Amino acid sequence: MGERQHIFIIARVRTAGSGSTKYRCVAAYHVMQCQGATALCCLVRFLATMKHGSNKEVIESETSALHDKYCSHEDLPAVCCPLITFLMAMCWSTKFIIPGN
Repeated sequence: MGERQHIFIIARVRTAGSGSTKYRCVAAYHVMQCQGATALCCLVRFLATMKHGSNKEVIESETSALHDKYCSHEDLPAVCCPLITFLMAMCWSTKFIIPGN
């Protein structure tokens, strides 16, 4: 048995009808073992991947597509932002070789 970690991406989404904004989970990923320096390496890699030019454009379009579509958590699809979910899976499932380990 290992340690279980969950990674969530939260975005501010404008709700349909009211125009108010709420924080919603738009992507989630489950990792069995990721701690210490490895977790930090995964996070840094994910942030760098999100900031990359073409990824950044698609991520912005994915999150902006959520605005004014949904009223509640029940309305949200299981995978709101597939690219963000894919990038999380890619960054956290890559094996890192950390010097000294």
